[in-house]
Amino acid sequence: MGPISGTDKLTTPEQPTQPTSMRSQHPRPPLLRLPPVPPGIDPEYHAWYRALIVGAYLLIVAHAIIVLAWWYAGVMEMVYYHVVSFALLGSTAVSVQRGRLLRGLILATIEIFLHAILGTFYAGWESGLHIPIIAMAITWSAHPGRGNAHRRFVGVGIIAAYIVLFVVARTRPPVYVLPDLYLTVSSVIMISCIFIALLLLVVLQSVSAGWYLSLQEEREKSEHLLLNVLPATIAARLKESDDVIADRFDEVTVLFLDIVDFTTLSASLTAAEVVSILNELFSRFDALTEQYAMEKIKTIGDAYMAVAGVPDPHPDHARRAVDLALAMLAELRDYTASDGTRIKARIGICSGPVVAGVIGRRKFIYDLWGDTVNTASRMESHGVCNQIQVTESTYRILRDDYPFVPRGPVEIKGKGSMSTYLLDQ
Repeated sequence: MGPISGTDKLTTPEQPTQPTSMRSQHPRPPLLRLPPVPPGIDPEYHAWYRALIVGAYLLIVAHAIIVLAWWYAGVMEMVYYHVVSFALLGSTAVSVQRGRLLRGLILATIEIFLHAILGTFYAGWESGLHIPIIAMAITWSAHPGRGNAHRRFVGVGIIAAYIVLFVVARTRPPVYVLPDLYLTVSSVIMISCIFIALLLLVVLQSVSAGWYLSLQEEREKSEHLLLNVLPATIAARLKESDDVIADRFDEVTVLFLDIVDFTTLSASLTAAEVVSILNELFSRFDALTEQYAMEKIKTIGDAYMAVAGVPDPHPDHARRAVDLALAMLAELRDYTASDGTRIKARIGICSGPVVAGVIGRRKFIYDLWGDTVNTASRMESHGVCNQIQVTESTYRILRDDYPFVPRGPVEIKGKGSMSTYLLDQ
């Protein structure tokens, strides 16, 4: 096997394009276009963003109607107050649109409190203008996400203030005595508002929770897929930054394994049998690589490449690589192909510096480069069947811990004469 080049590990399928003839030339616009969610808002809050922005504009419209009612009833103080009311509701809408959901909710709460207190003061408890306070308490208590305990505490505080308002309002007469019909209609409107608010919150919570769980599942699937392609630490860096990921490691050990005469064997097998054998063997090697805390880099045809000391440095990188090589050969001795053929392999190991990084955009891979990589590949291709051949660099690290047999100077393609060693098994 020759020098190594980057190989694709993950293929992202192209999205199917619908033929032009099947597309509608004049797409029908949706009946209701929800406002787009600004960037930076956590997906958990998307449904709440839309609810708050729609609610803010509905409150502005509702207050425009209410101010006419106050004017018709002759309560000019409330008409004047609505200048402040519209300013608060406008600020609420602007804050929510900019993604400041908590600020928008606070401004809406202030407006509803002021409107309820002043309305109850001028028109009396029977007007029902205090009822929106209950809806606001429920809104705070049902708010999703982090800090739920604090928001529920705010909800309890609002209910406590509502009780105080009730006690005070029941002990003093209103400033204006309004017709019974006006009070009845006002109460019905307020009760309807709280019912709609409750219904909206229940539906919103259900939809938001279901959507968020679905999103979390998709995130976990994507995370699992990413970790099948990249080391965990590299995947984390890739998600946090768009910077080029490239690192130099001075002390690592690279291992190559190649199945001997697999091309000849595969000629007599069906495609399914070829893939089945490789999948079975490489899956076992994956488990061993994880067991010895090494990193699988890639498979290239019937070859397997792994490294110790990348991306997490290990002082015993050479020992891990040799132990993995011994375990791989033991695994092969226990394996027999479906036609009874015994599988043999050559293993080459080299220790030294490498450069590691992520290349590609859609079909990305975490790969290694450097003379250490090429030399490990040459150790395998110029090795001996069912033997582990190592370079001088690996031998010097492990010569006191493992029995090695000098193979003598060996002519290595592209390297010249090299002293290599076989592990005495």
